Amino acid sequence: MIIAFPQPTKKWFPNNEHLIKEIIRRKIIFGDSSKTRVHTKTDDAITWLIDNPITDPNDVFFVSNEVEMFLEDVAIAEKDKEDSKKHMNWVGMDPHLRLIHCIVDDENIRKAYVKSLDVKTIHEVDGNNNTLTKRIDP
Repeated sequence: MIIAFPQPTKKWFPNNEHLIKEIIRRKIIFGDSSKTRVHTKTDDAITWLIDNPITDPNDVFFVSNEVEMFLEDVAIAEKDKEDSKKHMNWVGMDPHLRLIHCIVDDENIRKAYVKSLDVKTIHEVDGNNNTLTKRIDP
């Protein structure tokens, strides 16, 4: 029977070195003295590990706890990643569209925004100290 394994991602899948170490560890437990090739293909190593499961209850308990801790760590990391995305810099069109809506939707805010973009003329700058030509800045 040929088992087709999907392409693993590095964060979820052990590398070939880890698989070989586990094969050697299990062979020692089972009392198998045959040699293990260091350059065994990943698919062959996984197939061997599936065909020779862990039988010791202590090992099963240990592996189960390690898997649970790993999944909890991944869930926490994913939650942190989602939280950090909420506080990202302005990227894309959405934040800019929200700003435009905030400015345009209220008439008083729109007028204040348009007025804030006014630039003083040279005469207003020169007569800044003159009370007749002075303009109040927002």
